[in-house]
Amino acid sequence: IINGSAILNQKLTSWHELFDATGTNIDASRYGLDESIDGIVFSRFTMGESSFREGIKTEIEETATVDLDTRYSFTTIQASDSANLHIVGYATIDTLDDLEIAGVTPTKGDDSGTSTGDFPALIVYGMAGMAVIGGVIFFIISGRQLKREEGQGQSG
Repeated sequence: IINGSAILNQKLTSWHELFDATGTNIDASRYGLDESIDGIVFSRFTMGESSFREGIKTEIEETATVDLDTRYSFTTIQASDSANLHIVGYATIDTLDDLEIAGVTPTKGDDSGTSTGDFPALIVYGMAGMAVIGGVIFFIISGRQLKREEGQGQSG
């Protein structure tokens, strides 16, 4: 028996949203994309990743014992819930009278954002900036050390 009720209990707004514009790529048919979906975008929603936004997903373990001719112990382990939702078109999740709905358009609007905003780009640029600063500090310190040791020959 598989119980997937936790999937329905998690709001779609907390699912991880991915937007795939592969269908709008001019070379998409060259890479095997069917012409019937040429120019169409896709939205993918995923849950079960065990993140801060979704919450920690763990297995559910239950144990029971039965006394017949001897004592039998049963353990069941239910895997953590996970689900995927694939929608043809650009989908935005909204709520209407406590009912979650997906508004779907063929293309992504110019004013639409992502579920994480500009978070990934800021993290990548921030990490690159920190690497540059670390590299500059490394070269300054090693340059000073080299000037101090000049003329002493190889030491290692």
